[in-house]
Amino acid sequence: MTRTAASEEAFARFVTILGRGPGRSRALTQEEARAAFGLVLAGEADPHQVGAFLMLLRFRGEDAGEIAGLVEAIRDDVVRREAAAGGGVPPEAAAFTTILGYVMYIGLVVCVLSIIGVAALFIWRGARGGGDGAALTGRLGLVLVAVALISGASSLVAFLLPSSAPGGSVSATGFLQNSLWYYVGGLAVVSVIVGAIRMAWEQRANPGKELLQSIMTLIVVAGAGLTFITLAAAATDAFSVWVLNNATGCDVTEAGESNCFGTNIMAMIALTSTSPVGLLGVLILAVVAFLMTIAQVALMVIRGGLLVVLAGVLPLTASFTN
Repeated sequence: MTRTAASEEAFARFVTILGRGPGRSRALTQEEARAAFGLVLAGEADPHQVGAFLMLLRFRGEDAGEIAGLVEAIRDDVVRREAAAGGGVPPEAAAFTTILGYVMYIGLVVCVLSIIGVAALFIWRGARGGGDGAALTGRLGLVLVAVALISGASSLVAFLLPSSAPGGSVSATGFLQNSLWYYVGGLAVVSVIVGAIRMAWEQRANPGKELLQSIMTLIVVAGAGLTFITLAAAATDAFSVWVLNNATGCDVTEAGESNCFGTNIMAMIALTSTSPVGLLGVLILAVVAFLMTIAQVALMVIRGGLLVVLAGVLPLTASFTN
């Protein structure tokens, strides 16, 4: 952000509070310190003002309220920078967190019911002299694993996924991925919980295998999906240029007099001017060439937009593949 006369005037008020002299100066309140350090971190204060401000603080000594205000200002600045980069917590995220809580509670209830069912089956078969205690113990172990997965789903996803999208927000794709990263993590947590619920309800290991495949897919897509798409786009572009070069017999990437499109169009115009069609043929070829150029530009814009959307939402789709 840039400095303005209003921001410098606002910051000067805090310098005045600290530098009024013996018996008149006072420490900044927590809110005043938060506002002052917020202006400093945002780059809206004049460097000379900042120097005087810090010197006065050091001379007087910082109190608890000023330190607390500094901490709050740093937190505000981090949130602001994350929002500018397309990351951080999106609006109304509390509703999504509530949904995650409900899903977790449902999963734990299913696990409790499964444990009760396995215990009842264990007692019933034991009373009848059944000898499949090992199988029932295995089922109980699967249910306990499901309980562990449900309880630690958030920690597991936080450990496996980075805090922000790979590559940051240096491009439109990175910005989109960062904006959706909160929901990528949230849906990955739901995916783990749903897989654990299926494991507890079915009391089989197959849902756990599918969950492991889903997590591996998410890790690969989140870490290398954008790289794969970039390489694939570069390969298809090179293939298109190669086809055009072979079709026209020259290099379409060169500019100037050797430009293939312009050379071929001029050749057709010269051929048309000597034919009976004459000027009418020249006009028709010009209109066709103009329309083809417009269509090519439109298709390139659409292609670029679709690539951005595809690469941006790819981690989101991979977070809930099971």
